[in-house]
Amino acid sequence: MLNIIVICLGSCLGALSRYFITEYFFKLNSFPWATLFINLSGCFLIGFLFNLFPEAKKFQELKNFLFVGFLGSYTTFSSFGLQIHNLMKNGQIKQAFVYIVLSLLIGVFLVFLGSFLAKKFS
Repeated sequence: MLNIIVICLGSCLGALSRYFITEYFFKLNSFPWATLFINLSGCFLIGFLFNLFPEAKKFQELKNFLFVGFLGSYTTFSSFGLQIHNLMKNGQIKQAFVYIVLSLLIGVFLVFLGSFLAKKFS
C-alpha cells in the first residue's frame, strides 16, 4: 500500500511540474520549448537518479516515487532514454537502434493515424 501512495504523490508532483513548466514556456512563443525542456530534463534526471541510488531494497519506495510516480507523469521520454542507455550499456547496440527507429517512426505514424481516424469518425 505504501508503494501505491508514494507513486500517487510522485505522479501528482510530476504532472503539476509539467503543467507549470508548460504554462511558463507557452508564454514565450509557439515552438514546443516546454516539451523539449521537459523531455531533456527528464532524461537528465532519470540518468542521474538511476545511478545515484543503489539497487538496495530499502530505497524501493523512493525509486517508485521518483521513477514511476514523478518522472512517469513528468515525461515518459526519460524512460525511453534510460531503456536505450541500458540496452547500449549491455552491448545491445543493434536492439537499441531498432528500438529508437521503431519508436520514433511508428510513434509519429500512429499520431497521424489517430488524428486521421478521429477526423473520420467525428
